Amino acid sequence: NYVAGAIGNSSGDSWGVQKDYGGPANYIYSQGQNGISLSTGQAYQYNFTGLQANYVINGNVQYNGAPVSGVGVYANATINGLNFNSSTDTDTNGNYSLAVGNGSWSVSVNCNGGNDSLDNIIGGNYQCPNNQNVTINNGNGTANFNVQSGGGGNAATIQGYVSDTLGNPVSVNVYATNGLGSNLSTSTDGSGYYEFTNLSAGNWDVSLDCGNLSANGYGCVNAQQTYVSGGQYDEVDFTVPDCGTLQVYTTFLPDGLSGSSYSAPPLQNIGCNSPFTWSLSPGSEPLPPGLTISSGGVISGTPGSVPFGGTTYYFSVRVTDGTSTTADQSLNITVYPVLTIGSNALPNGTVGIPYSAQVLVSGGDQNGGGYGFFYNGSLPPGLNVNSGAITSSNEYLVISGTPTNVGTFTFTLSASDDDGNSVQRGATIRILSSSLSIVTTSLSNATVNANYSYQLQASGGTPPYSWTVAQGSQPLPTGLTLATNGLISGIPTVSGTNSFIVRVTDQNAVTTTRSLTLVINGGSNRPSISAPARLASQRFQFTVNGTAGQNYTIQYATGLRPGSSNWISLLVTNSAASSFTVTDTNASNNVRFYRVMVGP
Repeated sequence: NYVAGAIGNSSGDSWGVQKDYGGPANYIYSQGQNGISLSTGQAYQYNFTGLQANYVINGNVQYNGAPVSGVGVYANATINGLNFNSSTDTDTNGNYSLAVGNGSWSVSVNCNGGNDSLDNIIGGNYQCPNNQNVTINNGNGTANFNVQSGGGGNAATIQGYVSDTLGNPVSVNVYATNGLGSNLSTSTDGSGYYEFTNLSAGNWDVSLDCGNLSANGYGCVNAQQTYVSGGQYDEVDFTVPDCGTLQVYTTFLPDGLSGSSYSAPPLQNIGCNSPFTWSLSPGSEPLPPGLTISSGGVISGTPGSVPFGGTTYYFSVRVTDGTSTTADQSLNITVYPVLTIGSNALPNGTVGIPYSAQVLVSGGDQNGGGYGFFYNGSLPPGLNVNSGAITSSNEYLVISGTPTNVGTFTFTLSASDDDGNSVQRGATIRILSSSLSIVTTSLSNATVNANYSYQLQASGGTPPYSWTVAQGSQPLPTGLTLATNGLISGIPTVSGTNSFIVRVTDQNAVTTTRSLTLVINGGSNRPSISAPARLASQRFQFTVNGTAGQNYTIQYATGLRPGSSNWISLLVTNSAASSFTVTDTNASNNVRFYRVMVGP
């Protein structure tokens, strides 16, 4: 899809739209359009169609028996109502080769205008050779040109094609007049081509024989005026309506996307008895849910939801002309689900370690052949984006390779389906150093019979990490354990200074160790509770004596017989003083038992 901004103007200025060179190999593209008048706020749609050019027209250009080097050679064809051309210059031996597809082609030599014209190469003393018609039907063609001396290279030429709305050539008389006494006539050949040569410079009116057209079942078209200067040529083409049987010309409709506005060119018909009114045929199946058809033949709306793989809706349209004659055509629209791309976070990578991550793309129309993928931004050096496993409704986008640089890389992933729909998402990959290290260098002290907890830290390598006590190390102090996530916890039972070695292993089996020391203080800070005092109904108070800065958990129970009660937390301190008062304001009975434990 493309969008080009233009300025609307009511004063009659016009625009032209053309396609630049480039695109898939072995394709040529339909010509652009000129004379497009735009008013402010107006949008105009113009599509280019690619024609597969698997064949060639070869030939040679000579002047009085000698090769002509560097002259332009053109091939033109009207196929399915669209104009295509292919061009090249001859080589030093006068040879040329034009890429073309199946169809009827008119091959010509550039006589006037530009550096690659005969005027520029051999001067004006020659006769411009006539065009040659070459039909390509799954094979190559040949057209040789021998330019003769004499005549005048400064004479003007008008040429063109006459075809019907289906692109078929039309046989008809063609007239040209300059209003100064020159009234010329010719007839189109089997490819619909005509030509007027050796014209004087000036304005010329070109018209078709309406009686001739009517006798052959075609409608008349207006004359066209063109200006030609000496040594130049101009192409004036005509498309004539078929006034035979009323027909629906449209046979194909583009796919739709669930939840997105549907857009298709207006339905087209063949016939001359306007006005034309469109509707669904009586008894037709309905349009896809969310779409409607206007009397002008525009199918529009927003298609509803469909299952993965899409749903094809079949229906029939009817056109009615000004004489109440009708014509029907069976059509279909395939609606595909919304095109989506996964939003999953991408894992970190490590320099020098192979990396692989997947992002799921689903929905849209991938016709069983997958999606198109691309990215913008900074992909980590060493990584690439490739297609992964494909099903009928989704495909994995695979990011893989071996990272070479440390850093955080941000980029945008994009995917497109066969209908040109696209979807994007932002992504970030962090690449870590391959050097794994233990960040923790010291441990906080512990206390006998008090809960202890300390989280070890590591960096580098590729998470997740796994922690163990290293082989050959002294064990952890009695009562403490090391979890695989690096948490040292438990209740130590013996005071003293303890040294041991911990080991961390990353996802890629890279390991490193560090020696640590843990000091366990004695139990001198064992807390005590004063005798509780009853302040009032359901209110008890007592004093806890312990060690400043130590945390304590105070619990209560309503009974001490086995099975009669569980201990329930009343208070957890935060860096308590050496002595503090606890008040139980919500005792449910007159009997209460209390205990205090070291640590949270």
